[in-house]
Amino acid sequence: MGLASLCNHAEDPNSYVEWIEDEVGVWSHLIAKKHIKTDEEVTLFYTNINEYPDGETFVQFLD
Repeated sequence: MGLASLCNHAEDPNSYVEWIEDEVGVWSHLIAKKHIKTDEEVTLFYTNINEYPDGETFVQFLD
């Protein structure tokens, strides 16, 4: 989940995750809903894992 994994839950969050699928796989884009101040926490509304795209299609980087 990249940077989204560093966000805390909020009922009225200031950001959201947008799922984008391309030929490589599924990417999660962290999108601000409004201007987020320098010292302001970035928050998300945690959703049910069943609403996430299929885990097998997530982009994986291999060594």
